[in-house]
Order: sequence, then structure tokens, then C-alpha cells
Amino acid sequence: MLLLIPEIFHQKHIFRAQRVILLLVLFIPWMADIITEFKIGPDLPIDLTVFGFALMALALTFGLLRYQMLNPIPIARHRLMEFTNEAVIVVDNSKLVVDINHGAERLLNKTAKDILGKPLSWTFDKK
Repeated sequence: MLLLIPEIFHQKHIFRAQRVILLLVLFIPWMADIITEFKIGPDLPIDLTVFGFALMALALTFGLLRYQMLNPIPIARHRLMEFTNEAVIVVDNSKLVVDINHGAERLLNKTAKDILGKPLSWTFDKK
């Protein structure tokens, strides 16, 4: 669970949302069980863990439907972009750079921060 936290800050929006949903799915029943076991809050005659798992199921369903959590593309993208030595630049329909790997950064002598969101033509300027 702790390994997912740094991943949240290094991903694009949809992948970040997937990681947050996954953390919530793992965190909700765990916290419900801790509240029940250590009697935190009002003394209730019920086990909150059951409700935690119900909330977990709702959060997981939301993540599956809204953010396509079972989609293999993020894994394939990570493999392609991070482990390919060749320069790879991904552009959208407007010819704006939406992704770049380390090989392209080295080739262009620019960082991803400098290039992402810029027009493709700007990427190859000598400036």
C-alpha cells in the first residue's frame, strides 16, 4: 500500500485517479476494522468492517467503470516509454506533445517538463 503513494505524484491525471481509487479501496476496510477493534468513537454494537467492505466494493466499482482500472494500456505505456532506448514522442491530434521518454529527452537535450504540452514544431527548434 505504501508503494502506491509515490506513484500518485508521478502519473498523469487518469492514472493518478486510478492509484487514488486503489488506495481508497485498500484503506477503507482496514480503517473500519481498526475503528471496530479499538472501539474508536461511539460504542456501536455492530462490526463496521462489513460496511467498510461494502464501501470498498462501491469505490472499486466506481474506479472500474469511470477510470478503466483493468485497462492494460498504462502497463504497456510504462514498458514502452521507460524501457525503450530509442526516442519516443507522443503527440495528440493538435500536434501537442503529450508524452516523451528519456531517449527523446537526451536526443533533444530538453526535459519532459520543458516539452510536454508544447507544439511538436517547438520541440525541434534550435533555441
